[in-house]
Amino acid sequence: RVLLRSVGGQLRAVLSDSYLIIDEAAILAELAEGLQNFNAVIVDARATDTKWSAEIVLANILEPLHNEPMLYGLQIGHSGFGQGSLFIKGFLERLFCTNKATRQTYLNKVHHGKELPKDIQLAEDTLRANAQLQGLVTRDTLRNVLSDDNVRDEMNRIKAAHEAEVDVKKKLAGMRKDNKITKAEEGQIAEIYNSPEVHLLPPATSTGSLWRLSNAFSLFAQSQELNQDRIWDLEHLAGSLLDTKQTKMQEVELGS
Repeated sequence: RVLLRSVGGQLRAVLSDSYLIIDEAAILAELAEGLQNFNAVIVDARATDTKWSAEIVLANILEPLHNEPMLYGLQIGHSGFGQGSLFIKGFLERLFCTNKATRQTYLNKVHHGKELPKDIQLAEDTLRANAQLQGLVTRDTLRNVLSDDNVRDEMNRIKAAHEAEVDVKKKLAGMRKDNKITKAEEGQIAEIYNSPEVHLLPPATSTGSLWRLSNAFSLFAQSQELNQDRIWDLEHLAGSLLDTKQTKMQEVELGS
């Protein structure tokens, strides 16, 4: 047995009968409610015949460091046709230059479900309840990602990364050794970091700044010769640099 998915009489996917159907209407309804509850806005949205994604940011501007305005938000996306999982990821964006860093993944629901029983005819409301469950999971995830506590934690990580001492040359060499970046990328990112740029990048410190290095990755990710998959990889690496254990995080007050 297989699961056929169609829209308007057009066949769009042939899937396993264990494919877990997720009710996208329920997800979008919870998303709309979340926008109102958290004073958030959609800043980007994309869709094809088989998948969609959106970026949402909190309307208030944050400033974890002096003269360093930031936006915090989340990326959400899904394909009900086997082209990707339901995901929610946090992200940061620096307003001076739109450098973007992808933070942790809070939800990544793959469409693995139990095989439908072959000898029982399931009622429509049973199938609908199962499909709507992920709408509730989305609701709870949105509440956690956009909560004051989580946003404050993300701002604290920026402050900690800015103050952490780091040997940038050694850090990049280690990332190349771990096959996270190529030798060519290592040199280009180092060149960006060591440049006198203070508008597209936050200022450097005498002991090296993980926050500036994170932004060097984000700025390099805007290079026109990179494909979209590599851009996403680099933005993820930019975000991972904020998970530093080199200094204790201090509290940052959130703006109103």
